[in-house]
Amino acid sequence: MSSSAAERVVPPRSEGRLAGKVAIVTGAGQVPGQNIGNGRATAILFARERARVALVDRERSSAEETAREIEAAGGEAIVIAGDVGVEEDCRAAVAACVEGFGGLDIVHHNVGIATGDGWCEAIDLEAWELIMRVN
Repeated sequence: MSSSAAERVVPPRSEGRLAGKVAIVTGAGQVPGQNIGNGRATAILFARERARVALVDRERSSAEETAREIEAAGGEAIVIAGDVGVEEDCRAAVAACVEGFGGLDIVHHNVGIATGDGWCEAIDLEAWELIMRVN
């Protein structure tokens, strides 16, 4: 795509398709890298569509960065630190969301470990071993 074509791309206007909805997005923080992660991108998109978003991540500070971005754009978010691999953390996240926002309509489970940004051709096949050691 030429730079002039890229300049003509305009993001769609928010129609508020999620107005009045409450969403939990797990993995809503961000690992270091050049590109935005799926969890953070989903949380921002849900907020842009006017959902109130509970941001769940093991790294509270990372989810707080996502919350600041959402709030700076006029959205509403709460941060919940928790590990989705721990059942009690999951129960506590749902309870905190319901307490904070009065309900829950959408759960977007987006947890994973990235070993760096890049194209699929450059994926290190030994990354799976790293994931298994972490979990």
